[in-house]
This record gives sequence, C-alpha cells and structure tokens, in this order.
Amino acid sequence: MIHAAKFYYILNKKETFYLLNKYKENSLNIVLEKISNQFKGITAWISDNIDNMLKYSPNSIDKIFVNVSADFILLLEKADILESDFSKVSDILSNFSFELLGEYDYNLLTLTKLEYRYDALISDEDKKIIFELCKKTFKKNGHYNKTTEFSTTAYFQAKPISATLYDKEKERVDKHQQVKPYEKGRLRYEVRLFSRHFSYMKYSKKWKVERDLKNYFKEDMFKRYMEKYFNKFLFLENYHTYESAVNIIKYSGYRDATRKSLISFLDYVNKYGIENAKKRYKPNTYKNHIDKLKTLNIAPLLVSKAEIAPRDYIENPLSFLKK
Repeated sequence: MIHAAKFYYILNKKETFYLLNKYKENSLNIVLEKISNQFKGITAWISDNIDNMLKYSPNSIDKIFVNVSADFILLLEKADILESDFSKVSDILSNFSFELLGEYDYNLLTLTKLEYRYDALISDEDKKIIFELCKKTFKKNGHYNKTTEFSTTAYFQAKPISATLYDKEKERVDKHQQVKPYEKGRLRYEVRLFSRHFSYMKYSKKWKVERDLKNYFKEDMFKRYMEKYFNKFLFLENYHTYESAVNIIKYSGYRDATRKSLISFLDYVNKYGIENAKKRYKPNTYKNHIDKLKTLNIAPLLVSKAEIAPRDYIENPLSFLKK
C-alpha cells in the first residue's frame, strides 16, 4: 500500500547547537547520520553547503531545514505495509523525533512526499504487452503528460502528483542491485504525492485533509489515488483483442443500436487509437461509450490477437480497484 515518505523539520539555532554539543561534532550531517543509524529505514540530512557554513560561520545561520526520508518496508522489515501498521510506524517516527528534538511526536516532522505502491506479479510476456499499451494510450490527459522513453517504464506526471509504472525487477538488475524476494517478477504501480498537493488537500473546501501522515496512511486513500491516476491512462478493465471485445458486445444485453455503436467505436479505436477517438467523438458520446464498455469489463486499449494467442484477453492488474 505505502512505500515511503519524506518530511522536513526546521531546526532553530538553539536546537542546532544543542545537537552539535550533545554528539560532540562540528558537522550536523554527522550528527544526523548518528541519529539515523539508530533507526533502520530512516535517513536525515541537510545540504552540504549549509553544513560547511555551520563549521566555519555557525552564528550566521538562524534556521536549518532538515530533510528526513522514511522507507516503511525497511522500517517494519515487511513488504506489505497496511493501514493497520500505522501505530508501529508512528511510534518509530515519534522515537526518531525524540532523539532529534527531545519531543515524542511524529507530527513535528512536516510531510512533503508520499509514495503509494502496488506490486503485481505477472509474466514477462504480459508486462511487455502492458508497456505496449502505455504507448497506445493518451499522450496527455488533463494536466497529466505521458512519457514512455524506456521499454519498461512509463510516467504519467503533473507537478503535484506523478504516477509511474515500471518493471521493478529489471530496475534492480539495471542498477546492479540485489533483487529482493518481493520484487521478483513484479510490475510496480506507484503514485507519488508532493508537497503542493498536501497544501491543496489541507486548504481545499472539498477535502480539508490535514497534512498528517495518519490521514494518508489509509486503504481508501491508497485506492483513491491509484484508481484516479492510473485510470486516466490505463483504465481498470481487462485488455481484450478486438475480436474478443466485439464478441462480448454482440452477446451483451444492450439493444441492437447500442451494440452497433459500441462496435463502431471500438473499430475506430482499433484503427486510429484511443486518443484520436476521444478527439473524434463528442465528449458526452465518448464518455457514454467508455461507461458502457466498463460495464462489460472491456478497456478501450486493445491488444493484438498475435500478441496473446491463444488467449482472448489479459486481466488488468488494477481490476481490484473497480468500484
């Protein structure tokens, strides 16, 4: 559900000198490293420039931004981080806060980034097909832009939020890193929330969600973000061949005129792609066709018969998000 988070804290001059004196160091980064080493999965640091200024001109700095990253998988030593794990996470972060600031309260650390993740165990063949579908989908949808520069990674990005799909095992291999057991054969769906989004959620009249890790450490929030941002490009329904989709439509309960209209729509998608179909059809008509295909569990991203034979479709790894 959740992978990692980043925070910051602003140390004042008094707090800074207290830490330097306590650990008998003239480098705050060394102090932060010593504190971080007490907590597996937590790393704290400041910029090297600020650290050097502290060494040579300590009285010139009144406030220091301390960056803190937390990898919850390392923190709890388990792959699947669930909503029920929050009490353990908050306890560890509060203990870290106590070591750094002398106060047992994780909320002293301001949340600036959060990563949701879902790892799907699928075959290399199906991974390849899904990445081909990434190329077929929209180049832009709303404020989000697609980037598919690499064969095993796709980005769907905007400034406050980004969604990324990538082959986790291959990423580890390419970086010459050890592949962990829970990463083998996994296709990772990842949504990253950034600082500006937390501000929006806090001050928005619609949401009014405080910038508190507890509010985002929830199953329903995880599903909301995964569904919203991957559905924009990859949909949640299964990926069919054109022939399979048409066959389902023919035997659906829709009236004859609707069936013909849906088949005509898919025929256009099959020839010219979903992006051109969205441009060609009026917004209400386009949405109506998409909604009807949803009821039949058909994503309007079609795979070729040759790619998946003898199968007619591949299951969408995100189908569990469907409401």
